[in-house]
This record gives sequence, structure tokens and C-alpha cells, in this order.
Amino acid sequence: MSVESQSLTTITLLVAGLRQITVSLLYFITDSLNLPPLDSSHRILDAGSTPGLRWDALHYASVALNGYGFEQQLAFMPLWPGIMRLAGELSVWSRTLLARFVTPALPLYLTYADISGGTVNILANILATRMLYKLTCEVSGSTRFATLSTLFYAFPPHPASIASPYTEPTYALFTFAGFYYAVKRRWVWSTLALTLATALRSTGVFNIGVLGWMILFGTQRPNLQHLTSRKALQRSLLAAMLCSIVLAPFVGFQYYAYRSFCLDDTTHRPWCDATIPMAYSFVQAEYWNVGLFKYWTIAQVPNFLLAAPVLAVSLLPTLAYFQKASTAPHTLLPFHIHHLFLTLLLIFASHAQIALRVCITDPVVWWNVAAVAVDWAPVGKGDQARPTVLTTAGKLWIGWVVVYGTVSLFLWAGHYPPA
Repeated sequence: MSVESQSLTTITLLVAGLRQITVSLLYFITDSLNLPPLDSSHRILDAGSTPGLRWDALHYASVALNGYGFEQQLAFMPLWPGIMRLAGELSVWSRTLLARFVTPALPLYLTYADISGGTVNILANILATRMLYKLTCEVSGSTRFATLSTLFYAFPPHPASIASPYTEPTYALFTFAGFYYAVKRRWVWSTLALTLATALRSTGVFNIGVLGWMILFGTQRPNLQHLTSRKALQRSLLAAMLCSIVLAPFVGFQYYAYRSFCLDDTTHRPWCDATIPMAYSFVQAEYWNVGLFKYWTIAQVPNFLLAAPVLAVSLLPTLAYFQKASTAPHTLLPFHIHHLFLTLLLIFASHAQIALRVCITDPVVWWNVAAVAVDWAPVGKGDQARPTVLTTAGKLWIGWVVVYGTVSLFLWAGHYPPA
């Protein structure tokens, strides 16, 4: 077995073990400590003893069971509730086996959300870790950098959401796979993976930037002058076609929303009369107060402070990369551009604290962590010649992840913010 295969196998086993520990701790905290919930909405579904059903997971479970019955649910793309529904149906089909581990009288929605969705996410997180390793090896050429990046990835700041029926782990798998196949110029597989990512989360539409870049420029510096006009046109048309496919789930879902709410006077809503009737942006602003600078209030300062470590490690190393772009590895350029856009979106037009969750969907976050957490000063020949020495930033990051990651389990179990 090669060194690369050994590293990947070790990390896979580590992540699998960590996720099992996370699930066990969540159930222990929920069942044994009986924390008084700050928000009791999860008990509407009689889910007090199921730690997976918190916050947005309640919406996913509701859509999986009953479809889109409320306008605010249009903020959530349909693939994840569909996966929960399918996995839940398979669980019910095999309930004679599940009865050994789960109370047979367990309500059906709990099978969907807490068992099926959580299990799918844990498997997806393990596969996403492997795909991050392969992607990092491909763009950096360093197995050591890939190993360290994925080791940091194994310890996210918000582990509870990975073991719960949230979209991020599965979205990360499809996004990393799409990026990896784009770097390898395997356009069919890349387009398929990124299309599935868009069907999971609306932010998947921004992945077309990386896909389009790879089609036009590959891993070379952006320059179309060396291409003939015919080849440049061919690549542009291919990029337009494949990016349109990646956008299709989002566009199709907006059409579904229009057909569901705008053709009947009894359900007609203000967004139906817009020039481009888009339910998503209206729902985000109406129900979640999402918009440019809307989150910049005194009341939200604690949430910005909670997200500050992730935002800092997202922003500062990427800005440093652009400052030395002429000498920095050009294979990373499209990823840093994509990452910078998403980071600015988080800071200026989103709920800042979701950075604690969505950081697992962005490979650049973990490349940045690995870059600043370890002293990469060369001391000899070869990639293995450098000892792994943590910097002050690395020690602070590990300490914060351990402390906040532990605290977040209690916050999640008690349905306390941040979500």
C-alpha cells in the first residue's frame, strides 16, 4: 500500500470514529442532562429525545414528510428532503432489522430525520474527507499538505450539524467531487456532481465559476490569447452549456415555486409580481432577514464574534494569496476567487454564524488553516523533510475548535443558538 493510500485510509477511519463519538455524545447530552430548551419548536414534532432535529432540520423533515406546504420552506432546495424521504422509506422497508437498535414504535418522521438523514450525512462526510484529500493532492501536488488539510477538516468547529440531517456534509461531497473532476477535465462527472450540489443548496449556483474557469483555462494562468478563435469559441460554448446544467435545479425550483404560489389568487404573494419572480430571495429576506448589511446590528455582534475565527482564517490567508498571486500556485486561483466571493457574502449579506457550519463545504478554508497552522519553512529536500511544527495560529485554532466544538454539542442538544 502506498503512503498516500495509507494516509487516506487512516484519515477515513479517524473521521468515522469521530462521527460516531459525536452521535454518542449528542444522545448522551440530550437523554441524560435534559437541558431546558431555549426554543421548544423541535418538540412540535415530539422530538425532544432526538438531537438531530434542530433548527433547519425541522423544515427538512417536514418537507420530506409532507412536501412544501409553507412559503418559508421555499428557502430549502428539494434534493435533501428527497434523500431523507428515500432513505426513510428504505429504513421502514428494513424495519425488522432496525428494530434491534430502535424502538419499533418510533414515529416515522424520526426514522426519516434522525436515523436516515444523520446516517447519510455521516457517510457523506467520510466520503467528502476522502474527496478533499484527492482534490488537495491534485491542486497542490503535496500529499503532506493534503494530509494536514484533511486532518484539520476532520475536526470542524460545529460537529453536531454533521451528524444531523443538515445539507452541508452531502453538499460538501458533491462540491469537492465536482471540483476534483473539473481539475481532471472530466466534464460529465464534474457537471453531474455540481448539479447535485445545486439541488441540495442554492449556493451551488456559484460553483459554476470554478467549472467555467476550468473549461476555459484549465489549471493554467488565465489567458485565451494562445488559443485559436475556434478553440476559444468551442470552450466558451461548452462552459455555457455545462454551467447552464448546473444552474438548472435552482431555476427549475423557482419555476415550481411560481407554479405553486402565483397561479392562484388565494396564494398569490408579492414576489409573484416581480420582473423576475424569484421566491428564494424574497423568502430569505422576509423570514430570515437576509440581505445586504441587514445583519450588521448591535444585537448580532456576538454572532460575528463566534464566527470570527472561521471568517478570519477564510479571509486573511486568501487576501495574502492575492497579494503574491504572481508567484503563488496558479492552480489555486479559481478556488480562491470562488472562496473570497462566498466569504464576503457571509460577512455582508448572510447570518455570519452559519460560517461555523458551511465552512465544511469550502476546500479553501481548510487549505488556509493548514497553511497558517503549520510552519512550512523548508529545512531540507523533499516534501517529507519538513517537521510538522504548529504555529501560534495553529495552536489557537486547535484550542478554539476543541473548546467551541464541545460547547456547541450542548448548545445544539438544548436547541440554543447559534444555529
